[in-house]
Amino acid sequence: MADFFDNYAKWRDDCLKQFNEKYGNTFGKRSIHTLNSDDDYIPDKFVDFAEDGSAYLHSLIGGTNYIPNAVTPWTESPYFME
Repeated sequence: MADFFDNYAKWRDDCLKQFNEKYGNTFGKRSIHTLNSDDDYIPDKFVDFAEDGSAYLHSLIGGTNYIPNAVTPWTESPYFME
């Protein structure tokens, strides 16, 4: 049986792929910041996703940019589980 956290990680990976395909030419290819990310933390290279499908792009000067409905929401993902 699938583990919730494994499925959630798969959804985030799908979100990142969708985001980079849809917005990569505009905002540059992004990655998700994790505890395993490089020590060379450059904020404007990262994006986070909300469960509603919104994307939050980190910026160099602090803060984030917000894009609603950027990716598939968690509840509509094939990986969704409660």
